[in-house]
Amino acid sequence: MDKHLKILLLEDSEDDVNLIHHELKNGGIRFTSLVADTREEFIKGINEFKPDLVLSDHAMLNFNSGEALKIFKDHLKKERQSAPFILVTGTVSEEFAVQCITNGAADYILKDSLQRLPAAIQSALDKCRIENENRQTTAEKLLLLERYEFVTKATSEAIWDWDLINNSIYCGQGFEKIFGHPCSVENGNLNTAYISLDDIERVAEGLNKAIEGSDTTWSDEYQYLKATGEYAFVQDTAVILRNNEGKAIRMIGALKDMSSKKEEDLRSKLLESVIRNITDAVLVAETNSTTPGSLKIVYVNEAFLKMTGYEYYEVMGKSPGILQGEKTSRAELERLRIALNENEPCQVEMISYKKNGDEFWLHFSVTPIADDGTFSHWVFIERDITEQRNRTKAIENQNLQLKEIAWMQSHVVRAPLARMMGFINLIEFNKNPELENKDLLPYVLDSAKELDRIIREIVDKTEKLNNR
Repeated sequence: MDKHLKILLLEDSEDDVNLIHHELKNGGIRFTSLVADTREEFIKGINEFKPDLVLSDHAMLNFNSGEALKIFKDHLKKERQSAPFILVTGTVSEEFAVQCITNGAADYILKDSLQRLPAAIQSALDKCRIENENRQTTAEKLLLLERYEFVTKATSEAIWDWDLINNSIYCGQGFEKIFGHPCSVENGNLNTAYISLDDIERVAEGLNKAIEGSDTTWSDEYQYLKATGEYAFVQDTAVILRNNEGKAIRMIGALKDMSSKKEEDLRSKLLESVIRNITDAVLVAETNSTTPGSLKIVYVNEAFLKMTGYEYYEVMGKSPGILQGEKTSRAELERLRIALNENEPCQVEMISYKKNGDEFWLHFSVTPIADDGTFSHWVFIERDITEQRNRTKAIENQNLQLKEIAWMQSHVVRAPLARMMGFINLIEFNKNPELENKDLLPYVLDSAKELDRIIREIVDKTEKLNNR
């Protein structure tokens, strides 16, 4: 035995003390002993000497082994320890010996068989060591479970602990709080009953590969059935503990419900795709005040760059005012300033300028974005309406010319036509002998020529309109 033992010897015979010491040395036990023969000395020895074991005679003056055993066991219970108590006596009945063992004694040795004492001590110490280890392991497990419970209450994840050696798994309270399944300690492999059929084969294969390999971590994402019947998209992450030979002995993991984040990521990707591929230009600016000049560009899409000719790095951090110029409407800018000041949406049309200085008509709507009730960003949806404005202007000019043609048709044509009709009526009903009809024909001809000129002018203007 390598350990140096501290032995409390409850014995009132000096000769017996010497015999016991002799047998212990012969048995190869290294020890230091403290001898007591009264209750007071025994209790003091327990508290101050702190023995590794007790060897006790049965009967002493006003004190016996039964009382000593109870005192020693109470002390060990208080200290949460385990140490052997061995009865060493001259004579004892079988009934009494059984009773001592039942009450907690590790063994009993008759004084005429002291040669058995070293082996009995070794056996008793081995038994106590195992009890202490089991007690420590149990205490550690209870402490670990307690810690798990605190962690699961403080986190939004469901914690699990898989003992691969004993093939049992502990599931924390997060499983009930997040997924509606009761927490428990179960025998068997990691419960895969709630993993969707679409994912189960892949997850199981990856998990087994990680355990059988040399990995120290494992993670996967899959659909997990909740108690409500709905599937949650979860992220499962674990560490793998291995022994000195590299064999996996334990896995500790956490299951996190990523459904909201997954949906948010999907919405963000869809929104990003829409903004990136939309034909309208999108500009996002942030501000710490309501003055338009203080706006700072934080995002533009490809359509904005294509419309204005700028590069991305040339507009980041700049004011949207980089598109303004000499002909930009001050009235529209003032209307925009008022809208920004009131945190109200607004629509504006004004002449703007590209990077190369070219003018173009820009229509944009501005919408404020609030973060926790504070307006911090503005979203500009912009469109080049130059062609639209030009078409509108062309239509307006065309309408003016059509009005002119209509006026000519309704007014200018009437004058020569009225004269022609007058001369024709005069010829038809001429009763003046001094006025010959042939003298009236030149007037009719002149009016016809004038009418023909007017008609040709109308036709010419109409053809020019049609050719635009």
